[in-house]
Amino acid sequence: MWEAVWLSVISQQTQISHEVELEDGRRPDLEFTIANGATTLNIVGDVTAVSDAGLDEQNPVEFLSDEVSRLARKQGLSPNHFHCQVEGGQTGRPRREKIQLHLPSRGEISRIINENVAPFIQSLAASNVEKDAFQYSADGVAFTVSYNKSQRYAGMGYLAYDNSISATNNPIFRALRGKAKQLSAAPAGALKMIILCDGDCATMRMGPNGGSYRSVRPAAISTEFLRQNTSIDVVVLVQVITAPMSLWRRKAEHQLTVQIVFGEFAARFDPGGLAQLEQLIEAAARTLPSPVLDSANAAIRCQQAGAGPDCIGGGEVAGDSIKISSRALHRLLAGEISQEDFFEIHRWDKPKSGSVLNPFQRLHRKGYMMTNLVIEDGGDLDDDWITFTFGRRDSAAGPFVARADAAPSPEMGSVDERTS
Repeated sequence: MWEAVWLSVISQQTQISHEVELEDGRRPDLEFTIANGATTLNIVGDVTAVSDAGLDEQNPVEFLSDEVSRLARKQGLSPNHFHCQVEGGQTGRPRREKIQLHLPSRGEISRIINENVAPFIQSLAASNVEKDAFQYSADGVAFTVSYNKSQRYAGMGYLAYDNSISATNNPIFRALRGKAKQLSAAPAGALKMIILCDGDCATMRMGPNGGSYRSVRPAAISTEFLRQNTSIDVVVLVQVITAPMSLWRRKAEHQLTVQIVFGEFAARFDPGGLAQLEQLIEAAARTLPSPVLDSANAAIRCQQAGAGPDCIGGGEVAGDSIKISSRALHRLLAGEISQEDFFEIHRWDKPKSGSVLNPFQRLHRKGYMMTNLVIEDGGDLDDDWITFTFGRRDSAAGPFVARADAAPSPEMGSVDERTS
């Protein structure tokens, strides 16, 4: 996906060639030329994405959690009452350190779960206890499964195994090293460039203040890679940095950033040409739309069937108008989501002190009728907004109530009017 994106945005800045065959038969993603006065700079580049898939496979903590949830449901218990705590620590020789959880392979986890954790969960169902815990520690495997009936959400605790504490033993360095071979046969005198995009890599998501004090940042990893691999001249890091919600920021904001890291040997090229390349990459990046998801959630969505996410739960209520997600409403009417879930996601299901949180219910009780409906283009979102506007009260829409100030009717004895 990233390859097509960057081919598109760079082609808007200059003419490019795609997959031109090199002498060794390899076909890099792109090639283009920058003219700087009487000199020209030929750039050959490849686009790739980096993820933590390998680390996830080595540390199958999600699989452990899924197995515990499966056994809980099988025994009629809520998975939300369980918490898994996995031990771990630092391994590896100096300068090659990494964080490793004390878990075996998935097959071995299944055996341990069936032989040890399953009887524990069965005993919970039989005894109906409020709290209990099971601890396993043997042969380098160490975890604890806790149960608490008052716990509202399932929990999982473990060290951040995707935290890069070595400049060379991490997914970014391995991804760059793999692409170096792709460009090894580029024409003599060409500048070799790797565009590295975030495909769900925790280190790539680190902002200026992210990670632990030992975390090695993407730019530092790229610099070390360029020092060890002098055949590559520049690395372009494409990251999605997320500013989390706070008292002043009602929703998480995602920003696409580009870092351009030149190697020492890039200095052999004309400085004007390098400056133009930098400007071209930055201009190309500015044409990209603002991210609506961070890379981790985007990667999850890419693995799911169907279209992208809707904006269910979002919107606003202003006076007599209500704005909600168009796709979410469609899902509700199509029966894909229940009314209970729809209300819960919008937080309309728990009125406080007798108040009515559901804005549709509030206006309905007042006897207001819908007068207009507008669909608003969601732009870069995978959704549109639908706004309902309500007009003046309609006597046909409210209950009959007696008005004390109404004059008696000779025929009916009193006057009733539909009002709130």
